[in-house]
Amino acid sequence: MIRDEIIIEQYDWHVHVYMVAAENDAQEILTKLDKIGIKASEYMRAERHLQKAFRDNTGMTYSNPDTRTSVMVIGRSSSEAETVNTFSHELRHLADDLAEACAIPLHGEEIAYLTGDLACVLAGSLLRIVCACPKCSSHE
Repeated sequence: MIRDEIIIEQYDWHVHVYMVAAENDAQEILTKLDKIGIKASEYMRAERHLQKAFRDNTGMTYSNPDTRTSVMVIGRSSSEAETVNTFSHELRHLADDLAEACAIPLHGEEIAYLTGDLACVLAGSLLRIVCACPKCSSHE
């Protein structure tokens, strides 16, 4: 599993990213969700969701606006294209969560720049998964 932690300084927001997560990573992810303080109902939903996240082409994103923290999980994928698809899907959830918490309009330049900035920060992790070249795959 690839782990990343990013900080979006402009919004004082922390994101814990787990990519290529497998079943044996579930407890670590659940512990992180508990640590960021998501609601009990969301935690139970995340437990159920994690069971699906370990199938191909799935992921999940949970955020706590009170702690300004998110957990984003990308499971295994059946192809590079599906990895990008799942990543993009979860990136959208992350951007929406920040937009809601920080009163960013869902249309316009601010949300577009935020989404692009998130993609740039996470590009290294994504490339390690979808690119087989020695430069990308050697970054652990």
